[in-house]
Amino acid sequence: MCVRSLDLLLGGVLWAGMAGVAAHAMLPASQRAELSNPTPATEASREAGRTTYERRCQFCHAPDGTGGRRLEEGAPASDLTDETWDFGETDGEIFSVIKLGVPPDYVMAAWEDRLTDEDIWHLVNYIRAFASER
Repeated sequence: MCVRSLDLLLGGVLWAGMAGVAAHAMLPASQRAELSNPTPATEASREAGRTTYERRCQFCHAPDGTGGRRLEEGAPASDLTDETWDFGETDGEIFSVIKLGVPPDYVMAAWEDRLTDEDIWHLVNYIRAFASER
């Protein structure tokens, strides 16, 4: 068995065994786009996401998600309400950006050690909701 086949096989086993959420970090970026949001976009989920957003995200991305605050010498925070998503627009890509940050300079820090996967999925639902209102 070639190394690539073994990697795919092991990745698939890990993916299935970990219900797809925690294993996402092991996936190539191209496959993160295919991650499915396991959290239904209910009003309760969006409210939980709003609470987290207000505590953790609005300082860079603005209360309304329009972004623009420049941190130190980095790029300005992304506008989460416009039509162009700089680092992917699927739920899986948004989840990955929040969880893992944006390498190589990490102008968007990784939140994996400060937010649970469930918190991040709620954030994805909230960001989608307020982004669609604009």
